[in-house]
Amino acid sequence: MRLSRFAIVLILISVSPCGYAQVQSIAVPPGSSENWNKQPTALPPSVLGNLSRFNGGFQTTSPNLSSFPDMKWNSPQSVDHLVFGDTSVDVKQKGIAIIRAEAAAGDAEAKLRLGAAYEFGLGTDKDPSSAFVNYLEAARENNSASQYAVGRAYLSGIGTDPNFLQSFTWLNSAYGNGQTEAAMELAKAYQFGVGTSENVDKSELYWQEALRLNSPDVYLGYASFLVDKKAKSPADDAVKNLIWKAADLGDPLALSAAFDIAVSTDDKARQGRWIDKLREQSEGGNITSSLELADAYLTQGSPHFSPVEALGLYKAAAMNGNAYAQAKYGGLLLRQPALDNTVLKDDVIAMINQAAARGQPDALLDLADIAREKHDLRSAYAYAASASELGGAKYSESAKRIQLSVCAEMVDEVCQPVPVFYITNRAELGKEPLAFANRLAPDRSLTMGHSLVSIPTKRAVETEQRSMWKILASYIGFGSNNPSHSGQRPAKGDVANFAYDGSLESFLDSVQQAGVDNGRNKIIVFIHGFANTFEDATRRMAILSESQKYPGIPIVLSWASAGESSIRLGSGGGYTGLGYNNDLLTVGQSCRGFKNVLEKVVERFGAANVTVFAHSMGAQLVDYMLSGCPNYPVPWSGKDKIGNLVFAAPDVDLSNFVDHVDSLRSATDSFTIYVSANDMALRASQEAVGGRRRLGQGGSDRYVAEEIVTIDATTVEVEGGLNHSFVFDVAQVRRDLSDLFRGNTDPSSRACPKAYPDERSPSLKYWIIQPSCTE
Repeated sequence: MRLSRFAIVLILISVSPCGYAQVQSIAVPPGSSENWNKQPTALPPSVLGNLSRFNGGFQTTSPNLSSFPDMKWNSPQSVDHLVFGDTSVDVKQKGIAIIRAEAAAGDAEAKLRLGAAYEFGLGTDKDPSSAFVNYLEAARENNSASQYAVGRAYLSGIGTDPNFLQSFTWLNSAYGNGQTEAAMELAKAYQFGVGTSENVDKSELYWQEALRLNSPDVYLGYASFLVDKKAKSPADDAVKNLIWKAADLGDPLALSAAFDIAVSTDDKARQGRWIDKLREQSEGGNITSSLELADAYLTQGSPHFSPVEALGLYKAAAMNGNAYAQAKYGGLLLRQPALDNTVLKDDVIAMINQAAARGQPDALLDLADIAREKHDLRSAYAYAASASELGGAKYSESAKRIQLSVCAEMVDEVCQPVPVFYITNRAELGKEPLAFANRLAPDRSLTMGHSLVSIPTKRAVETEQRSMWKILASYIGFGSNNPSHSGQRPAKGDVANFAYDGSLESFLDSVQQAGVDNGRNKIIVFIHGFANTFEDATRRMAILSESQKYPGIPIVLSWASAGESSIRLGSGGGYTGLGYNNDLLTVGQSCRGFKNVLEKVVERFGAANVTVFAHSMGAQLVDYMLSGCPNYPVPWSGKDKIGNLVFAAPDVDLSNFVDHVDSLRSATDSFTIYVSANDMALRASQEAVGGRRRLGQGGSDRYVAEEIVTIDATTVEVEGGLNHSFVFDVAQVRRDLSDLFRGNTDPSSRACPKAYPDERSPSLKYWIIQPSCTE
């Protein structure tokens, strides 16, 4: 079935502990408030639903929130309708004036609604911080809906820094005051150990209580709980019944999962039932249902199997610019050109290229096959690696097969193992061979060791890599008394992992001694981003280390990303991921353990010798470590600063970052941020979190500040591309990054950046990568 890296996140987050409430069934007419109720929010779904009922408005129980005075006697719209209905801006502003006055007089209901107006930008500027302040004031007056909103705000960082302990406390208060919707949030808190200890029994009790809500989110969430925590199969009757209930409510992804299960159990009646519902929604213009229906038509073993029908649906969506549909349409025609012999192969490949540039893993795998046919083996390897990184676990096996095939065919190049050290809080999948899961270790314990990553390199660089092999030999005991990995069997793939049996201190002792033995005293610590598997992260670090010839030792801090952006409870792969907001949560849970690691690394090697390089959501983890963890809000306390901190395409809430930027500046000697105006992944992230701008977004609103070097790469990016990995993919940025990693922290003395005064504050300056600069 379908996996789209970002689109699914924007459609449904059903089991994510950080998922937002959204109303999806109310058609909003055009006007000044178009689609405001489709935005992620901290509000309880019931409150959001009430505020979204435009016909007659929602009559609040507050006696102070009376009808607007100028309304006719036969127009009984409430103030809620004036603000949250399809009204003009000036009418909304008049409604807000009434609500603001009543809030100032102490009315908790008015504070709740004023917070909602600030959150959505209705009748006032959108201001999440002011929204949170109003929610908090109402919550302190025992308003249960506001207590829920505060709990969700603390969980997801809506208008405030995340704080899981406070989130759990307020959600408990909301539930105790009758807010049944808090039951689902408490179920997630106990399921994942957010703000409290993980407790499977309590989680299940709250899931069962939440079933009263009759919500597809609850049904899918409880189903995922049974699969994840109770080891139930997706085909188990209890799981099936929950998914079917969600499907009966019309949720497109639930319909897709239900269809998968019906196929696996050869239940033809239910296959027809679910596919008819998808077809009905598709005919009604639901793009999500259309794509899920197309995927269903390609399900082998189903009587509904029809590549022709699938092609038609993909084509319609592709013509409207849907990247996933472009990838599927192009891939189908590439393999079955007879489906539409009027389309030229060059046009098919052009469409696949367009989808690949927008980050579609299916398209990247197709390009890998095309490149391999042309014997462009290095490109084939690169496309496969990108598909694995962008698509997660679902695509990793297909990508690995291509990579191993490519390595076997190489003549002028060689797939040479590059050593990378790692520290991870991922659960182990197995020890023979050692592999890591896309979830936290049960006790969030750390595993340390090294990986050997086979990547294509020119044969001429083999001699340059020998020094790294000397370091590795020293570390694992070939040339010292350090513990070895004898007895550990490597994996049959491009990444082989070995664990170190000892404490963090002894691990760092060994790495440090290996550096001394080989004349290397510098360390680069890489923290990866959203939806990366362990192999994605180590492979990225190996390629970076080899391509930049970094004169130091690479260490990956691999936090337990789910490795995927969607929720899938289908029969094929079972439970496969929790998505964007789940990764955001895991970053917060990972903070305290990795903060201790980073403090010890800096203390051991010295500030001047440590570069911390964080990409995408990895920057959020570093931000937490330096400003205060959600479960441990204590800023960086290391006696040494980080010598060189680099954020690349940071997926960090800009307003929250501004609030505590001083904590980061005080913890670093050099701080560089690479941004871009055309980063499509960050645009999707911004939409997924309610429109809040990300730190890595460039252009005229780029973040510029004293003692921080902001480098904008917009001018050198690929037009129409995803542009989230530009620091790895664009030659001019790679060259600048290489100079920076070698210790040249002054952009004015590097070849690629050029300084410009900030349009808003001319005393400040930012830097633009020049297209004329080359590697």
